[in-house]
Amino acid sequence: MIPTPSETTMLADLIKRLGLDRIGDVLAEEVRRLQVQALQEERAVLAKTIAGLDARIAGLGGRGRGRPRRAEPATASPSAPPRKPRRRRARIAPKAGETLKDFVVKVLAKAGGPVKATDLVDLVKQAGYRTSAMRGTLVTSVYRALADKHVFRRLGKGVFALATAPASSRKAVKSARPSTSIARKPGETLQFFVLGAFRKAGGPMGAKSIVKRVLQMGYQTTATPQNLLISVHHVLADGTLFRKAGKGLYALALSARRKGRVGRPKGVVPPAPETAEVKDG
Repeated sequence: MIPTPSETTMLADLIKRLGLDRIGDVLAEEVRRLQVQALQEERAVLAKTIAGLDARIAGLGGRGRGRPRRAEPATASPSAPPRKPRRRRARIAPKAGETLKDFVVKVLAKAGGPVKATDLVDLVKQAGYRTSAMRGTLVTSVYRALADKHVFRRLGKGVFALATAPASSRKAVKSARPSTSIARKPGETLQFFVLGAFRKAGGPMGAKSIVKRVLQMGYQTTATPQNLLISVHHVLADGTLFRKAGKGLYALALSARRKGRVGRPKGVVPPAPETAEVKDG
């Protein structure tokens, strides 16, 4: 057992009083040496424990004791070509007064029918809208522009078309329409052709068969077949004129059959009805 400093001092004083000064100095020095040795051994044990803790911290991605050494910069070999500085992509700003909403109006007016919001992203770029935003960010911006119910209307999940614009936005919609629009006779709407197709078929039909019928009957449009199919579904949603006759099949409603001339312009005689039932394949 190592004596404490106070015990060592008392022992030295006792030896001095006994006249053994030299022996007391030797014993005191030996005691100090043993104390230093014990403290050094304790410090070594603690240092080993701390080193183990630092290794565990570094394994978990943390920072151990002290600052990490900075990595020395790699010296480029004389034969290696110098690295070119990375060019940052410049942000492209649209022209003054041309917003994303204006381009969406132009695209929908040119399409002449409903368009999916995801397709509008590519169409506005083709129309000249310049942006450096990522596709996901541009899709979000397009949906924000389509939120204006005074200019746009939602026909289905992710499908939009132009609405009857108020006086403030009617001018922009009118200027965005192409000059080569198709002129139709008064009353020759898509609803009129769909009604004629049902009377000619004389039975239930699917939406795809209706699209084929209205095109064969002379309905003119610049819309794609897919957009025309969406427009036909929108027309068939009128419960006063049409009804569901089965899975994917539609027929004239009873009120439309009684009226007989619903949607028919003056001077236009509907074709004779057929008895064959038309279904999609």
